[in-house]
Amino acid sequence: MSNIHDKWCEPHSLEGKYVNFFKVGHNAFEFVIDFGQVYDENQEPHIHTRIITSPVYAKAFLETLRESVEQYEKILPILLTMTDDSLSNSCSIRNCRNG
Repeated sequence: MSNIHDKWCEPHSLEGKYVNFFKVGHNAFEFVIDFGQVYDENQEPHIHTRIITSPVYAKAFLETLRESVEQYEKILPILLTMTDDSLSNSCSIRNCRNG
């Protein structure tokens, strides 16, 4: 009998999209995370994915991402030494209330 998790991880059932822009918003009940692409500072980003989740799952996602970045830095530390200026030119991080 196959595990439902195995079905989620089958390569043919997953769609990958490149992200260099994201925006995070929240209200009292949920977090909204928009993912997209932008290649020119004067362009509006193209948002292609929106994730809406509860605060509990947002916190679990944050912890999972933090652990993954720590593991990555142990193996390839030089690749995550971007300056604040280079990071702000390649993505947008905003905390927007009410949405």
